Amino acid sequence: MTKVLIVLVLALVVEAVGVVFLSKGLKQIGEVQAISAREIGRIIGKGATNPSVLLGVALEAASFGALLYLLSQRDVSLIWPLTSLGFVITAVAGQVHPQRTGVGFALGGRGSDRDRSFTGQL
Repeated sequence: MTKVLIVLVLALVVEAVGVVFLSKGLKQIGEVQAISAREIGRIIGKGATNPSVLLGVALEAASFGALLYLLSQRDVSLIWPLTSLGFVITAVAGQVHPQRTGVGFALGGRGSDRDRSFTGQL
């Protein structure tokens, strides 16, 4: 059981860091200017070449692989409710500044004022 919990916590941290990198990459890409085939192609092209988006997708895939492993080891009624801890970890990860070191979450960096204003922490 200890091994399962360790894998679960690691998977949730990897997922949270992946979400932070996806968010960073999507902000770098920018907003969709118009709904057209050309604009959608531009956004997809930028996303497919953005290092933050690619790293985020890779980390999300790794966390999904760990989830598959966990579900093969234990009953879904145990694993799935425990994955809700990922929301808490992701909320904490969203408050850090990933640009500081690339892995600001692990080093405990703080997020930008814009990010904290959403949670009322200015």
